[in-house]
Amino acid sequence: MKYSIGTPPFETYGIADTGSDITRTQCQPCTNCFNQSLPMFDPKKSSSYKTMPCDSSTCSSSTSFSCGDDDVCQYLVTYGDLSTTTGDVAMDTLTLGNTSFKSVLFGCGHENGGTFSDSTSGIVGLGGDGVTSIIAQLDQQISGKFAYCLSADANSSSHISFGPDAVVNGAKAVSRR
Repeated sequence: MKYSIGTPPFETYGIADTGSDITRTQCQPCTNCFNQSLPMFDPKKSSSYKTMPCDSSTCSSSTSFSCGDDDVCQYLVTYGDLSTTTGDVAMDTLTLGNTSFKSVLFGCGHENGGTFSDSTSGIVGLGGDGVTSIIAQLDQQISGKFAYCLSADANSSSHISFGPDAVVNGAKAVSRR
């Protein structure tokens, strides 16, 4: 899934994951990271990037968060295949298509390993259960709606929509509320 993070927007790709809550991308400096063919996000080049302090309510909002060095909230996620990612819990501007959302929580990964694809920089957390998911964070702006259509044809694009236009129709469409 193509998206941008930061100010000015830095374009990257992440795996759209409806089973994950936190969106995360590999960030410079990267001390132990998987190979990626894309340029890596450098938070120093974003004027809207901000790490979350340990004493923030955000840092206590997830069992995946804990206090790290220099009073910066850290995240640690281990996936089912034992891939892991750890880094800073931060906020920055997220751009999806032509729409930007300010102060979106994400993980700025500095140590990432496992079975991650080199054509992406991380995960876009579309899970609906956690407060850190993109869906939960953008709930008010997107009227609680998002839809996606995954194509089985390798030569065809998949699509994702947010907000009032996020409607999927058709014979094989599945809807969950």
